Amino acid sequence: MKPSTARTITLLVEGDCCAPERYCWPVKEPESALDYSADATIPMEDIEETIIIASLAIRPSGAGEMQAISLSIDDLVITARLAGGVAGRDYILKLLIVAPNELVLEYLISLKIDPLLATKPIHPPPNPGFGPAIVATVPGYVPSLNFSMSLNSGYASLISGV
Repeated sequence: MKPSTARTITLLVEGDCCAPERYCWPVKEPESALDYSADATIPMEDIEETIIIASLAIRPSGAGEMQAISLSIDDLVITARLAGGVAGRDYILKLLIVAPNELVLEYLISLKIDPLLATKPIHPPPNPGFGPAIVATVPGYVPSLNFSMSLNSGYASLISGV
């Protein structure tokens, strides 16, 4: 099933004058499990690369918070199935995209859980930080990335399973 185009964002080249610091997906209801996509065509074509790995981490995290159920890569579109969440809470999702040349692109995406459904007060999350990342690789790809490169060394722990 393809995600709704209303829940698809178009990523831009970092540093582009039109690129936001943080992208936004539309408001989600706490009980829903929906697909949200990020189209990386523009930045990947800019560097003439494809996507081999994508990872997604969510902040805040823990029991009762929003969870990424699945993550997939279809050509240059990354799709996450997101479920749950606390009504009224703003979530930040960190999307990392890895190209075959070992370049790592990082995007922050905001997703608010419907505040009209919130019961006040909204209790603090179990963990205010990012939870473990969910990772997707293209079929047939065998990870062999060298995260000792200074450019990418900080990402090794964020892309679990590599």
